[in-house]
Formats: sequence, structure tokens, C-alpha cells
Amino acid sequence: MSQESFAQFLSKKIEGRQFIDTGTVSRWERRINTPSFHNQIYILRKLRLNVCIASLLSEPEDEYGHEQAIKLLQNRFNRFSGLADKPYRITFPRFKYTESNDVNSFLNDKILREFNNSVLGVEFLNSNFLHVLLLEVDHVRIIKFYRDGQIVGHTAYATIYTEKLVKFLAQYCKSSIHSHLCSDIDGKILLNFSSYASDFSLYLFYVYHMIKDIELDPKIDWYVGHSFINDDWQIQKKLGAKLMACGKSAEQGGVKIGKSYTDSVMFSTSASTLLSSSLSALKEEDIFQYADIVKLTQ
Repeated sequence: MSQESFAQFLSKKIEGRQFIDTGTVSRWERRINTPSFHNQIYILRKLRLNVCIASLLSEPEDEYGHEQAIKLLQNRFNRFSGLADKPYRITFPRFKYTESNDVNSFLNDKILREFNNSVLGVEFLNSNFLHVLLLEVDHVRIIKFYRDGQIVGHTAYATIYTEKLVKFLAQYCKSSIHSHLCSDIDGKILLNFSSYASDFSLYLFYVYHMIKDIELDPKIDWYVGHSFINDDWQIQKKLGAKLMACGKSAEQGGVKIGKSYTDSVMFSTSASTLLSSSLSALKEEDIFQYADIVKLTQ
């Protein structure tokens, strides 16, 4: 590819702006300067190349190291730990988990529905909405965590083609998606449609696996999630999240947007932003500092 065609290739479909020009590509080739770590990730993923993020980490360990990732996640978890069962921290806990892609089983799980209603205090994330949406997904991962036979957390997310999600939200949610949420025709989104962690180790576990799923599929351009908690949303923004849609207006509490409140928000973060953050430095060993997590045999 010529420098011009390569620059156009990297910049196409991003709000109609030329973020990377021919001069920039020329300076990279002549080694006058180097793309930022974020842009290195972006370029590789636009080229649909699988890459081990750890192999690209050329920055000092204190900038992209495990300790920063743990601190970042601990800070975020503590901000909504009012939902958490803190007694699990008294001793080194042991959790077991199951993993499946059975969406109907997840949505129709009475125990899980009751668990969400009692712990989160909200209806089970509009299961009718999810039933329709999940007909379009490319892949689903559902993890349920147990301790002493009781469910104590879960995470459920799906990979869906960006074009399908945008059309679905426009049709069923009457939502005008933020113009920055675009990708190539075969681009994908990792959609988090339900998560709860009663313990920091469980939170680390599913963040680690979600990051790995993004890393392993270079077609995933975006991560889309939701929040009912203002503090959580404020930290999501610090991670580069952009607001996509708001829920119903709330007189008080909920998520603060400007001077008003809403009961929930939907947000998106680019895959490159997440993978260039300290979160990509997480390892399985970091999780097992806090708990013993064992997969149940089927």
C-alpha cells in the first residue's frame, strides 16, 4: 500500500476525519517518531492481526504494570462495593464457577433472576429485550460463580456485529447511537449484558477474561456496557467510555448526566483504548492472590 492509501485505510469511517495523514505515515517509516501505544494497537487491529498485547509493552512497568491495573480496578470496585458481600474478605475465599453459552438457560434462570432482584434491587435487565437481541449474536460467554453451593456472582456478555447492534438499538430502543460508534463492515462489539461481583477476586476474573476475549478477536472494535451507579459511570469515563444512551429520568440518585439524573446509561469504549490501558497487563496470577477460583467439572 502507498503511504496515502495506508493513511486513508487507517482513518476511514471515523467521523469523516483524517486522523492519520500521509506525513504521519512517512515519519513512522523514517523512524522520526513512533505511533503511541494506543495507535500501535489500533493499527494492528485495523489490519485484523492477532497480537499478544504483552509483547508490545515497551513502556515502563510502573505505567502499564499489574500494580496499576489492580489499583485501578480496586478503586472502581470499592466505589460500588455497597453491593458486595464483604464477609468474603475475612478469609481467603474459595469460589467455583461454571461456563456456558446457553442464553435461554441464563435468561430463564429463576435463581439468577431472584438473585439480581434481591441484590441489585432492579428487574432482571429487561429479559424480553435481551431475548430478541441475542438472536443476532456471534458468540456468548456466561459465567456463574458459586460459594458453598450458593450463587454469589455472574457475568454474561456476547460478541455481536456492530452493524446489527446499531440497527437493533435504532429499531427497538429508539436510540440514536453516538456517531463515533462505527467500524468496518465486519467489525464486532463485545456487549456486556449482565454482571455482578460479590468479591474483588470475581471482578478481577471477569475483567481479565473479557480483556482476553477482545485481544483474541481483532474484529472486536468496541466494548459496550451499562451502569446503574453514578460512581461506576464516572470511573468508566476515566477509562475512555463514551455515553451512548440514557435510561429514564430520575428525580434523585441514579446516574448524573450534566445537571440531571437518569436511572441508567449505556456506554462504549474502543477496544484499542482498553487494550492500551493497564488492564491489559492483568494476569491469572493476579486473580489468585485474592481467592481460589476453580471451574466446576460438567
